[in-house]
Amino acid sequence: FTSAGTFKDDLGTEFTFTGKPKIVAPAGIALTLRDFGMDENQIVATYGSWVVQGSDLDFDRLSEGSTLPADPSPEELAWLSTKVTNLSPTCLNNKRCKKMDLDLLQQADPGYVILSGYKQSPSELRLKLVDSISELGYKT
Repeated sequence: FTSAGTFKDDLGTEFTFTGKPKIVAPAGIALTLRDFGMDENQIVATYGSWVVQGSDLDFDRLSEGSTLPADPSPEELAWLSTKVTNLSPTCLNNKRCKKMDLDLLQQADPGYVILSGYKQSPSELRLKLVDSISELGYKT
């Protein structure tokens, strides 16, 4: 996704894209893609929780970070809070969040929405959103 090419997902669906497509992804996946070379010009928005269950992160003090190594670093938190649109602003520390602001999604105007899941099925949050996202014309 960092440049033009073809990608085959775990179900065997092949995606061919040109240029550097804009995407939306869960926060944790967005941070991983950022590590692989994508930046806020491609990762236009994130959704879902920013931290793992049991996190001690104080969202009023992002620069202090968390004591849990699985949580984003202060630098990653700064990136999430200032460089990309957050489509789930009420879900930052709620692992079971089931919300995505579809109006903000349309404003972000991605080419692709990355959905995570388990055993080739979107997770509960994603499953409820698949139809809504598809109806808006975005590839999931």
